[in-house]
Amino acid sequence: MSDNVQRARELILHQIEELKKSPYLNNIVLLRNDIWHFAQNHCPITLYRYRPNKPYELDALVRNEIYLSQICEFEDQLDTFPSLCPDKIDEVIDSQCTESNIRMLVEEQSPWLSDEEKDQHCSIFTHWLTTKSYDDFKCQIKEKMRRRVDELRQRLRCACFTETSESEFMWNEYANNGKGFCLEYRLNFNMPECECGLFGPCGTNLVTSLLPVVYDGQAEIYQQSYVLAGYYDSWPIPSGEEHLVKLIMALHKRPQYRNEREWRLLAEDCGECEGNVFVKKSPSKIIIGPRCSDETRLCLKGIASELNIPIVDSICDRSPTVDVD
Repeated sequence: MSDNVQRARELILHQIEELKKSPYLNNIVLLRNDIWHFAQNHCPITLYRYRPNKPYELDALVRNEIYLSQICEFEDQLDTFPSLCPDKIDEVIDSQCTESNIRMLVEEQSPWLSDEEKDQHCSIFTHWLTTKSYDDFKCQIKEKMRRRVDELRQRLRCACFTETSESEFMWNEYANNGKGFCLEYRLNFNMPECECGLFGPCGTNLVTSLLPVVYDGQAEIYQQSYVLAGYYDSWPIPSGEEHLVKLIMALHKRPQYRNEREWRLLAEDCGECEGNVFVKKSPSKIIIGPRCSDETRLCLKGIASELNIPIVDSICDRSPTVDVD
């Protein structure tokens, strides 16, 4: 991994942590700019995509397409599905439903009331916090969170990259045991919109351009519980708040995948896409897999010539591997 990539990773993750502390995230444009502002001086950064030797992958390479997969179809079903610990969510809700917050809410929404009337309203609401209705309310929030997370995952798409160009693990896992190829990309934080089906650029919202993955377990979105619950209660949810939830969901992955050293190009399906969804981006180099066939090697050299980009052999061990059922 280059110093450029490492520094960009550190800056982006730091900025996201700072944004999570912000009480209000109303403007999605400003939020996006805040995330990438400090990393701009460290781009473009060089990342890689390992691909199997399949006809559709070669076709995509010819067309300079990076396919955006639906996250809900990933093999790891916990990928982007956050940890929804009921006790933690209860703690967050309880911390928000305090007497001081209730008083502030009453004063904001009903400033014309007398102090005595405000006290009465506060007393009624405070009593409600001790009843079964309050417990039912928290259960409803947790159920709404589960439903909203599932809905978000249905719409999220991403293309996966890695920081390493020569990894035996990645060759075996994602390039058909080294029989495929690896594409080098020089990427910045202002990727183009997706193109899908018959209509050219469709306006799909890239909720973030490049996002480094952190291998510390499933994401925690307890603090955003009111955002996801409010969606079903018709609350006016700031777009930036929901944008941050998506970032947090896509940012974290379980530790057993840390060898992937992944970055993600994350997008949200516009709902009108037909067929495959992809972004147009030409690779800067092709790396031939260590166990690539002569036929695939010849095809890749022809594509590299057409794209006018260099092509090199992998330096990994070329000895054959044994496929284990």
